[in-house]
Amino acid sequence: MASRACLRVVAMLCAICVTVVELRPQANEGPCAKVCWCKPGISISCKDSNLTELPDFSDVDSTTTTFDLSSNRIARIPAGAFKNFADMKTLSLQDNAIAEIEPNTFADSPKLRLLLLSRNLLTVVRVDMLAGLDGLTQLHLDHNRVTDLVTGAFDGLSSLKTLDISNNDIGGELPAEIFRNLATLQSLYINHLQLEKLPEDVFVDNRNLRSLWLANNSFSSVDDFLPNLRALPRLQTLDISQNPIAELPSQRFGDLWALTDLFIRKMPLLIAIKPRAFVNLPSLQALYIEDNRYLRRFDDNAFDGIFINGSDAVSAKVHFRGNNLNYLQEDLLPWENLSLIDLQQNPWHCDCRLAWMSKMSYIDKKLIDYVRCASPTKLQNHLIVGLNSSLFVCDGHSRPTSRSTTTTTMTIVMILAVLLLTTAVGTYAMKRFNVFKNCCRKREAARRYVSVIDSETSADDSYLIQEMEEI
Repeated sequence: MASRACLRVVAMLCAICVTVVELRPQANEGPCAKVCWCKPGISISCKDSNLTELPDFSDVDSTTTTFDLSSNRIARIPAGAFKNFADMKTLSLQDNAIAEIEPNTFADSPKLRLLLLSRNLLTVVRVDMLAGLDGLTQLHLDHNRVTDLVTGAFDGLSSLKTLDISNNDIGGELPAEIFRNLATLQSLYINHLQLEKLPEDVFVDNRNLRSLWLANNSFSSVDDFLPNLRALPRLQTLDISQNPIAELPSQRFGDLWALTDLFIRKMPLLIAIKPRAFVNLPSLQALYIEDNRYLRRFDDNAFDGIFINGSDAVSAKVHFRGNNLNYLQEDLLPWENLSLIDLQQNPWHCDCRLAWMSKMSYIDKKLIDYVRCASPTKLQNHLIVGLNSSLFVCDGHSRPTSRSTTTTTMTIVMILAVLLLTTAVGTYAMKRFNVFKNCCRKREAARRYVSVIDSETSADDSYLIQEMEEI
């Protein structure tokens, strides 16, 4: 009985193996199958196969939709390479050595949706290179060596939603009409291009743009790009990180009504954020001001105009991690209403002005471990949240100086300075006037004396008259 049971089990296992073998996609025995893994009618993968040119696709099912040729050493894509694959939807060519794509290479691929050309050696994007791709929705040209984007290169991409041309060598300015006719574009990556300024009206046809990545360029002022963003009424995400901008001036981000996420990270020169810098951003929900090593404090009223109502702040998040902040104003933001506050990794100076932070029990416990005092020495490395507020001392006083007190003091000092200056100027003017008046009196007296004795003076005494006139 036992042997019969064993035989049945073996027979069942054999049947299962046969079924699996029959159901497994069979790799063709043609030239492509020698270097690629093929699933007939579905996909072909030649990834990491040490190819220097495209394989022979003659044995590949014409209905195949996905081609993965990444991580090889392919240097050239010839015209007509994919002419037999009208159903191709995804083509991955990243991580090769492609320096040339012949004209109209993709003209026979009307259904192609995703084209990955990242990390290759392309130096120019020509008008005919992407011809025929009116159904393409995602194009990735990042991390190449592109120095020349020819105007009209993207004109035929009428369905494009994502365009990534970051990490290339464009420099200076983009061609003014490079993004024309891209009415469906939603995400644009133009970071790390050494751009110094955006040309006027560069986004005039991109009113559906939702995300814009401008990080790591050479913008020295927000005015080099912000005026162009007013053409983007649906813009929700903006990244201006890693640009050599020294200050964010007042009221420059206005009119970005839909903006929800703003990234200001690793700015190598940022030292100041001026009052009302973010005014008129009514939809802002996440503000990332992080890792700016020269940013020591925020100006009073820097964040006026955002999170105006408590209800707006309920889901709002502020990330101030990793700056050089040593002081933070209590009335800078509606702290208790924010859903997330990250103040970690700043060199906080725990004097009386920072005593209020010890009561920030509403901060997520996961985000308080690195909110610590850097100075004075006696409080160094102490957790701020929960620390006894009486330890936060300014010159023997435990009460922090309020903004109104500071403002009043400055006003009094300025008034006294003006009064002292006015008094000094008046005294000096009076002295000069008295000297002038005395001089005039002496000259008048001399003239009178001369006129009296003139008739009695002989010609021989004329030298006396001259002397008196000189007086």
